[in-house]
Amino acid sequence: MGGTPYGPDATAPELAARIDVPWAQFSRTVLDMDSSLTKYQRIPDLVWLGSHAVPPESYLAALAGVALEMLAMRPPPDAVSILPARLAAAHYVADDSEKLWQWPIFPDGFDAPQLMALAKAQAWTLKPAILHPEAAR
Repeated sequence: MGGTPYGPDATAPELAARIDVPWAQFSRTVLDMDSSLTKYQRIPDLVWLGSHAVPPESYLAALAGVALEMLAMRPPPDAVSILPARLAAAHYVADDSEKLWQWPIFPDGFDAPQLMALAKAQAWTLKPAILHPEAAR
């Protein structure tokens, strides 16, 4: 995949507890994720490791750990631990609040919690607005 992918379309539920995944399953998921990123150009809402769906933050944190081990020329592990993780960049996106919507175009009491949740999910990448569609290539 070339370029920077877009973030997920929705926020995944947080992973409640650690999940241990056999190496064979984790490595298949790595290939599936590569294919998905190439095809859709965005990080999925959930990453499936067999029958377990995990948030992309947890999957990518585990992938980073495995990549460091393999770069150190260590063999792949027998199993990969997927741990709860949070996207730190989402902290920099405001929570929904009436103060956000105090422009004259919005009615009093306007709020948009789903919009702000989507903004947090999209905080994976900082993408500038594209003036011309051909500039995105």
